[in-house]
Amino acid sequence: AIAATIAQFDLPSGLKPLVGMETPIFPVKMAVYGDRQGQPGTIIMLMKFPAMMATNQQQMDQQMQQQMRTQGMGLNVETTKQVTYTIRGQPVQVTESIGKDPNSGNRGRQYLAMLADPNGPLMIMLTTTEPPEDPAKLPEGEDTTVRLTEDEVQKFFESIK
Repeated sequence: AIAATIAQFDLPSGLKPLVGMETPIFPVKMAVYGDRQGQPGTIIMLMKFPAMMATNQQQMDQQMQQQMRTQGMGLNVETTKQVTYTIRGQPVQVTESIGKDPNSGNRGRQYLAMLADPNGPLMIMLTTTEPPEDPAKLPEGEDTTVRLTEDEVQKFFESIK
């Protein structure tokens, strides 16, 4: 229900709601989706900030990073580049970072975008990991892990309305 007040989008197959939060004093909304609790292979976090924060991207970035750490998300980033997706009919710069998951050691990709909105900016973070190089090191239940291709990531971002 919280995600519906943040944005409309096509959720990639295999992901489900994990966490939703809305703070009344400082009106920030957050919705997190993933393939499972614990150490998900793919996770999407959406955060909607109040309109008054539209000019303070640094503060929004700090809030997003704090929430990522709280949720046990994020990568140890090795390389970063900008990709452009068409979101809401506009070209949007998305930061793609490549690195390793600090929990599993698996390689992964992390995408971060900020969308302007009259009701307040929206930040979106998506992380998806690769399977371990040695298939014998797959943890139990790993066969149900959702791993998104670059095309699937682009399709998700471009579905945001």
